[in-house]
Amino acid sequence: MNHWIFPWKQKYFDLYSCLSDYGFLEWRQKSNPNIGDIVFIYAASPIRQLLFMAKVTKINIPFSETINKSHLTDNYYSDSLKPTDYYFRMEIISTADLGNSQLSYSTLKKNGLKSSLQGPIKVSGSLLDHIIENFDVFIDNKNNEYIEGEAIRRSITSYERNQFAKGECIKHFGHCCQICGFDFAKKYGEIGKDFIHVHHITFISSNCGIAHEVNPQKDLIPVCPNCHAMLHRKINGRYLSPSELKECILLKK
Repeated sequence: MNHWIFPWKQKYFDLYSCLSDYGFLEWRQKSNPNIGDIVFIYAASPIRQLLFMAKVTKINIPFSETINKSHLTDNYYSDSLKPTDYYFRMEIISTADLGNSQLSYSTLKKNGLKSSLQGPIKVSGSLLDHIIENFDVFIDNKNNEYIEGEAIRRSITSYERNQFAKGECIKHFGHCCQICGFDFAKKYGEIGKDFIHVHHITFISSNCGIAHEVNPQKDLIPVCPNCHAMLHRKINGRYLSPSELKECILLKK
């Protein structure tokens, strides 16, 4: 098992929204991670700190199947992706507190970091020990797994609250896309029954990970995956609102 640090540039990738929508992350496979590897995600400037500890659960995901591209927030970066790219999947093990000085770039350098963190690097030795200690996890030597009971409990609580809000949103609006009108059950039959994405009208990442109250009827909207991807894509430097995207469809008819 290898340990990595992967830099995350907030202006390029809406990580919080991706986690909210899917519960996992997918990253472009520039290096060669293996299933079971541990990845520490470093938030670049202005945060400059390790924020997440994740476990690699799937590799070699083709470009056509990755969910990553639907959460890119920069047209230039999006245009640089290639259909030949592959992605790997990560599930979050632990989340560090924002402002944890022990996981800041300056403290990591004092503990042996020699990289400027412009790309993925492997970590080991005393630097790895320091990082793990400050993510408040311990190793189950029998199963060679990282365990963090309290963080797992918080994660599940957050997930259940989000699912309740999404359920209330769908209960109010139904399972049809509120932008293009697509109905999965009508198109695919039984397998499409009760399937729909739910979009946060105000991106969840705008709250910087701080918990906040959600109104299922005002803050959430059911959308199909295609419309969802378009809502997470910028045009002229900004995202379209659901009503603006709906206007785009109407103008094409």
